[in-house]
Amino acid sequence: MSISKIIVQSSYAILTICTGCISYIYITKGIGGDTFIGVCSFAITCVFSIMVYQLGLWFVHEALPELGKISFSLSLFSLEEEEFPVTLSSNDICKEVPPIIESEHEQLMNAMRIYAREQICPLLPETQVPTLMQILEDYAKGEMPGTPLEYPLDERNNLTITDVFHLGWNMWFVYRTMNRHTTCRFLKKAFPTILENTNVNTIYAKMTKDWGLFSIQLFDKRKSPMENLMS
Repeated sequence: MSISKIIVQSSYAILTICTGCISYIYITKGIGGDTFIGVCSFAITCVFSIMVYQLGLWFVHEALPELGKISFSLSLFSLEEEEFPVTLSSNDICKEVPPIIESEHEQLMNAMRIYAREQICPLLPETQVPTLMQILEDYAKGEMPGTPLEYPLDERNNLTITDVFHLGWNMWFVYRTMNRHTTCRFLKKAFPTILENTNVNTIYAKMTKDWGLFSIQLFDKRKSPMENLMS
């Protein structure tokens, strides 16, 4: 038996005797009981103290280790769940994650990108295609152009001033992110060199002109924006 265990047991025995004595004194002196009842109280107090001591030993040596094992098992189980997550079937995934539906505006933007690359970009030097595409993106967001296209007409591949008018009309017809007058100011900022000598009122009046030289066709008002872009 280790010295620490002897000290603990001896201390507890002394504490038990002291508690029994206090109980005896209380019965005989405090409430006026006879000696026999006092001795019985002393014995009962000592027995109860021994039961508490044995219960404490059981908890420390048996119950507590078992609780530790249960806690360790639960922690391992949670780690396994994190490392090997439960896989869902395709049906479960469809139930948990709603399908991503592309908005009408995004559909129009994608269609306009395709339209521009097929119908408008061939009219420009290849180096200016990214600038034109950014102009279209800015208008679709309702923002004034951040980067203007500044080459003059005589340096372009068959692009005319009427094509710029038609482009403005077509953008307005598809997106309506600005009114027509604001769209004209947008064109002035987007094509400052081409429209240098053309004021906003002239752009407004000539957006739908259908005579002269041009390659960009006006969108038909009788069709929807998507029908025009896909035709």
